[in-house]
Amino acid sequence: MEEDTEFKKLPVDERCVHKLWKARVDGYEEAANIFREIDDEKSPEWNKFLGLVKKFVVDSNVMAQEKGPVSLCLTRSSPDESHSLNGQNT
Repeated sequence: MEEDTEFKKLPVDERCVHKLWKARVDGYEEAANIFREIDDEKSPEWNKFLGLVKKFVVDSNVMAQEKGPVSLCLTRSSPDESHSLNGQNT
């Protein structure tokens, strides 16, 4: 049982790409919380996740597939950042 929660000690970005689906779901949920708090598109937190958000929606596990798009939608809720995610420069 302890092994199941060992991933919680990892940084959020590492949980998002972890081999255990539970770790990825936990990472996606924590990323969603971070995305809600970020309002500056130049924040290092945004930059940390930009390369990962595309992977959120193509997760191989069904449970993780449900959480990934929710986190991705929160990245798009920031008007400035949505352009960056689309590859458009503002």
